[in-house]
Amino acid sequence: MILSFSGIIISAILKSHIMLYICLVVFIAGVIMLIHWNTLTYNWHCSKCGNIRELNMRQYIMGMNIGFNEKHLFCPVCKKKVRFRGINKAEL
Repeated sequence: MILSFSGIIISAILKSHIMLYICLVVFIAGVIMLIHWNTLTYNWHCSKCGNIRELNMRQYIMGMNIGFNEKHLFCPVCKKKVRFRGINKAEL
């Protein structure tokens, strides 16, 4: 009887770990999809020269956030790091 009870506990623990891993994978996939959607939806406008560019996922993740829809990024036209503002592509 003790062995069957401990087997039930071990089974429940394994099931809870499996559910935790499934939830973690779904959460990470959701974050990646949100970042990908954001890179497709926004263009970024340089505050100094007016250059408009798109960001890839790496630039979006690694770019330092300054405020809401603003990032501190390297501008290829200005040749320095400046403030970029996110503009929805539908507004252009």
